[in-house]
Amino acid sequence: MSNWTILDGDVYVAQPPYGKTVAQGGTGSVDLPFSTINEAINNSLNGEKIVVGSGLYIESCNLGTRTIQGDGEVIIDQGGILSSDGITIDNGGSISNITFKNFDTIARAIGSAWSRPINNCRFINCPTPITGGHIYTNCYFSNFQSSSGRGQLFNYCTIVNNSVISAGALSGSFEFNYCHVDSTSQIHRSKTSKGDSFWNYSNIQGTIYFPNAGDPSPLNLADAQAAAPAQFTSCIDEPPLRSEEHTSELQSP
Repeated sequence: MSNWTILDGDVYVAQPPYGKTVAQGGTGSVDLPFSTINEAINNSLNGEKIVVGSGLYIESCNLGTRTIQGDGEVIIDQGGILSSDGITIDNGGSISNITFKNFDTIARAIGSAWSRPINNCRFINCPTPITGGHIYTNCYFSNFQSSSGRGQLFNYCTIVNNSVISAGALSGSFEFNYCHVDSTSQIHRSKTSKGDSFWNYSNIQGTIYFPNAGDPSPLNLADAQAAAPAQFTSCIDEPPLRSEEHTSELQSP
């Protein structure tokens, strides 16, 4: 790849033959990018920005506090690789413009809630628990599961195709703003004094669970609002008015 549009990266990755290993002379520069994300990680420092060119990358990696940004159509697929990392990110790191497929762990986090931005990403067929407290903005989730003891924030996100978003009883709020949850998906929240769940200006067709609120049965939006009116602001239960993958079209009133 020679037509980079993101020029403020510290390290670059591209598909072979343009991307090269260290042994082949790859340096991670714009002109001599590495061929794998892990090579970029191994040859960069925490806090640096990795730019990844279009293509399919079969790997799993620990980003530390690095930023990783896709330049073009970037897909990272765990591809059956056995790894305890999946995609792991620490406080100070961020992820943007990447599609993740077939991961058993994505964005497993080290650190506090609401501290790692994940922007403009797609998560496809990631059906085992994905942990950590993150800030998701304009993301698309299909056949996805998220299980976090810490708070998570979802802005302008679409959650479809049997996805399950859940949070446990540790600290941090669990909040959805301008999101769409389709009728096949579920939202689980342990309602505790350390953190609560809030839905604002969202379209919720799926089921909602408050397992620690005295009723473990699934609730639709109307019943959930009746059970916890302070946790819902201007939410609806209607077919989406916009394409599933263009979540930012749902604007505030």
